[in-house]
Amino acid sequence: MKLDGFALEPGSGSYRPLVPLSGGDLPVGILGLRLGLRPGSYLGEGGPWLRWLAQDGRVLPTNEERAADARQEVEQLEARLRAYEVRFGPING
Repeated sequence: MKLDGFALEPGSGSYRPLVPLSGGDLPVGILGLRLGLRPGSYLGEGGPWLRWLAQDGRVLPTNEERAADARQEVEQLEARLRAYEVRFGPING
């Protein structure tokens, strides 16, 4: 699948085609980001998705992904706290 994109030329009101980068991502210079297709899941549906990317190509997480990461971090911290309390006793306070 190939992406096509256009940028509005200031002043002229015309659009110019965006030149894809070597991997097919489209540069969005004004934002300092890229747009690209990446495999993944969104709202339970798998497939290639249009994703915002950092300049180095890293996928920027969606709100859903950030929430899942936060839940996982909380679970890990809770497990560490339980292990601490087993070893040293409950934390009072």
